[in-house]
Amino acid sequence: MDKYKNQNTTNENKFEWSTTSLGACGGKPEAFAVNSDDMKKGCFFLGLNRIYNWAPDADKGKLVFDCSFDAGPAGSGNLDPAAVEMTVQPSIEDQSLDSFYPWKSLNANGLQPLVAVEISIVLNEATKTVKKDTETHVKCLPYYYSNGEKTQVEDSSAAKFQVIYQGKVEGE
Repeated sequence: MDKYKNQNTTNENKFEWSTTSLGACGGKPEAFAVNSDDMKKGCFFLGLNRIYNWAPDADKGKLVFDCSFDAGPAGSGNLDPAAVEMTVQPSIEDQSLDSFYPWKSLNANGLQPLVAVEISIVLNEATKTVKKDTETHVKCLPYYYSNGEKTQVEDSSAAKFQVIYQGKVEGE
């Protein structure tokens, strides 16, 4: 976060860490880690690797990131987790990552643009609906987005992570 805040943002093609660009996750550090009696929440940040002179194909749509719940490597991931909420910030409709490419150097373009994924576990719901040690897998990919349709960016790999609920379960 400090690297983004300390870079020179007078160039319009440099990504700025803020609540405008990352929603609530772009605020103070306390905003992206909540550990209260009724909720656990954290933010994850995603960006494309810097590839010299690569630029998204504007004919295919605008460059965005989006995430979904995934079955995970064993195929047992919870695809409809009632107690887990996931929000990509900004939404794919509001993302506009194209202006940061083609990437030439840190001096010219700064650090790569990011999107935030906010994951929340609502504890009172989790104690009623989730078995202990339930895994929820999340998969995020870069896409071209146009007219409400997403097409995965060719040769891109997914960012994958899991959320494991290890708290109390009703009836235990």
